[in-house]
Amino acid sequence: MKDNFKIAVMLNGHPKHLETTQHLFKHWNNLYDNIEFDFFVSIWDTIDNDYEKFDTALDYNELDWTTKWEVLKEEDCPYDLKSHEAGHHQPHYCYTLKKVNDLRNSHDEEYDAVLQTRCDMVILRKTLDGLVDELTRNQITDRNMFSKSGMKIHSVYSPELEKWNHSFWTHDYYFLGSPKVFDIFSKMFDDMWMNKDYDGEVLMHVFPAEHLHLNGICVMKPQNGGLSLLIREPYRFSEYNEDGIEVGTQVIKTQANTNQGWALENPTPKQLTKLIDKHGLDWIYDSKNGRMIQHYFERMPKV
Repeated sequence: MKDNFKIAVMLNGHPKHLETTQHLFKHWNNLYDNIEFDFFVSIWDTIDNDYEKFDTALDYNELDWTTKWEVLKEEDCPYDLKSHEAGHHQPHYCYTLKKVNDLRNSHDEEYDAVLQTRCDMVILRKTLDGLVDELTRNQITDRNMFSKSGMKIHSVYSPELEKWNHSFWTHDYYFLGSPKVFDIFSKMFDDMWMNKDYDGEVLMHVFPAEHLHLNGICVMKPQNGGLSLLIREPYRFSEYNEDGIEVGTQVIKTQANTNQGWALENPTPKQLTKLIDKHGLDWIYDSKNGRMIQHYFERMPKV
């Protein structure tokens, strides 16, 4: 049996809050004696979009903890991203997944598993332990992948057709699988937007599950898991406002309001930064502190 393992971690897409979460990610290599993480990062060159503006905070000079990183420009994508409907990021998501997987493949290293997640993701110890456990128990194959929820059924009733439409659905907080499975997964961009080989649903959460299913990949839920949190700006915890919201330097228009009403267990940027400064990374990644961390995020002001 194998004693030591290497995991490629792929971070792609919107770069917001990586200036904070990078401290969490690079601490992963201090957690296990038998696991080594290499990080690959493919992010957009701006954190603004058509309906949000943020202060740029990420210093590229601080990315020396990564194995390889790159900055992407919309105009370099072969699909015309600027013509795509605002607030619908399916081609953006697929393109950055393709690019970060290409970046991983450009590195001359064989990995036992690949973990893909977001720059604004907070994966605490119990969840990370659960993912590592799937690898060390030999549960990662070329026929399956792990996500937070596994694969579920998404049902929508069509009044026009007078019937229910059923699709597969999965969380996209993170995916864990073999390198071969990720080579298949990252083909979504070409299959959906370039070659038109995929004609299924294009809803977020649905098309990744459908694409994997069509390629013979089963999406499973980890046997053991814990908190997987997203950093959310304070306005996202407020009630829905159809007129939009202005918060400091941020201009939040109507398209963004679907992102409101988030569960209080998700941290704001200031909450997470304050927790890191107060307790340190070893404390945060002590699994017995997971419940205290959750309570802190839930009960402290969302500023």
